[in-house]
Amino acid sequence: TVDKIQVANVSLHKVFLQGYQLHLTDLCSGSEFEEVIQLGEQELSKLCSLPSEKLDAAEQVLHSNMDILKPILRELNSTSPIPSKELSKATGTLLDSLGSLIQQL
Repeated sequence: TVDKIQVANVSLHKVFLQGYQLHLTDLCSGSEFEEVIQLGEQELSKLCSLPSEKLDAAEQVLHSNMDILKPILRELNSTSPIPSKELSKATGTLLDSLGSLIQQL
């Protein structure tokens, strides 16, 4: 289930607007969280069956590892022509810096 959450499709717009205000318990209550992170029914069922203490701990891990730039990188890697090494490295550095800044904000 953890692996599925880590590779789940994520709505960048929703994460920017409410990412750190979202809670895993919202997934189980049928809120808009599914619009942010898309999981299969089996993963959702496993997640919702966890005791609240484990669900809270999983949420803390999720927030500490949330990469809001993942959708950008996936789109860049899948639709853009392969850039030169220098451009690729510079873009990666810029995205890492922006990610750190956004997480601090």
